Amino acid sequence: MREGDAGGKIHKEYLALAAGWPEEDEFAVDAPLLRLGEVAETRIYLKRAVHPDGQPALTRFRVEARTHRPNGDRVSRIRAWPVTGRTHQIRVHLAHAGFPILGDKIYGPDDRLYLEFTRTGWTEKLAARLPFPRHALHSTRLRLEYEGETLDWTSPFPGDLVFSN
Repeated sequence: MREGDAGGKIHKEYLALAAGWPEEDEFAVDAPLLRLGEVAETRIYLKRAVHPDGQPALTRFRVEARTHRPNGDRVSRIRAWPVTGRTHQIRVHLAHAGFPILGDKIYGPDDRLYLEFTRTGWTEKLAARLPFPRHALHSTRLRLEYEGETLDWTSPFPGDLVFSN
């Protein structure tokens, strides 16, 4: 498979905070994705899942740091390069690998948190279950070729996603 979208002319790069410590510093998830409701009952219409009948999806990952949250939970900062561009691809692939993105209400510890959030907004009850009011995934770089020119944008990891011990 080629890197990026549109025949390799678009390159996307993300940073995420994920639960756990992957054993390997670099790994890939090559697993097809589809909307879960196409093959199973689901409470959340937009939820995606790894399934053999899905569209091809490949994401490369590199662990950049391993740390502990103040409560002792293991956390990894992971750089992600989606080779394909499926809906929720990075979130689903990391959860499938056993390292859900922190704060992810759909693919994290319990998708009922998403339904609760849609009814109540961010509450103290949700804050007790999730470390962030949003999923800890950030688009850090976009590079594309356009009319013979290479355009390149970067964005630093936002401060609200950095743990302080």
